[in-house]
Order: sequence, then C-alpha cells, then structure tokens
Amino acid sequence: MKIAFDVDVIKDLGITRMVHQVADWGYKYIEQSPHPQINPFYKHPKASREIMTEYKNALNATGLEISSFIVVYRWSGPDELRRQAAVKNWKRMIEIAVEMGVQVINTELSGTPNEPEICEEMFYRSMDELLPIIEREGIRIEIQAHPWDSAKRTTKR
Repeated sequence: MKIAFDVDVIKDLGITRMVHQVADWGYKYIEQSPHPQINPFYKHPKASREIMTEYKNALNATGLEISSFIVVYRWSGPDELRRQAAVKNWKRMIEIAVEMGVQVINTELSGTPNEPEICEEMFYRSMDELLPIIEREGIRIEIQAHPWDSAKRTTKR
C-alpha cells in the first residue's frame, strides 16, 4: 500500500517547491491531482518537456515518486464534441504518465445523472478508443465514484 499526498492544496508553490514540501513532510509518494501546469480540470494537459524535466529532477532530488495522476475529463458526458476532446486529452495524459513513469491514473465518469443512458453509451464509445492504448502502455485506470456521475446508484433506507 502507498500513502500519497494529494498536492492539490499546495499546487501554487510551483513544481520544485511542491515536491520538496511533500518530501519535507515525510511522504514518499505524490498523488498528482489536476494542476494548471500539468493536467488542468477538463482541459488539454499542459505538461511540456520543460515541466516534466523539472518534475523529474525534483523527484530525483527528493527520492519521491508519483503514485498516480488524477484526471477529470468529460469522456462520458452527453455531448459528442466534448467527448471527443476528452478522449484527445486522455491520450495525451497517457503519454505524459508513460513519460513520467506513472502506472495509475485515477478518474471519475464525469457524465450527468440526468442522462444516464446517453452517458453510458458515451463511456463505452470512449473506452473503445482508449482501451487499446491503456492496455498497450500498461496503465491502470481507477474510476472513482463521484456524486455527479452518471452511473445509477441505489440508496438503502
């Protein structure tokens, strides 16, 4: 089991200071939540070669590792154009994960509970495109429950 620090609360420190702060607190792993320089919410990943090099250098200097990336894209939402953009974002994020040596990406469905059938269809359409890449690269995708997701839920009384 890995205990990782979710750096969302310190993302404004910049990459190098952020990594060093996590190391100073005694953690060995970072869970990289959406970050404006790396993988912003719903938008195309921004991680340039320079950012990835800076991140790798900070990790090497501290001995830390990235346990996982968290990404949030509208890959199962009801709008086809946004779904296509989300799949493009996913493909780039998988490339970044491979480059950074990260084997786990956490996500959520990001559909809408108001249109569960359409969202389920969109999810499967996205998976048809992404699964061959995910399998080829050896990435594990963990889909976490989220209150606004499109998956049907049951409640116990």
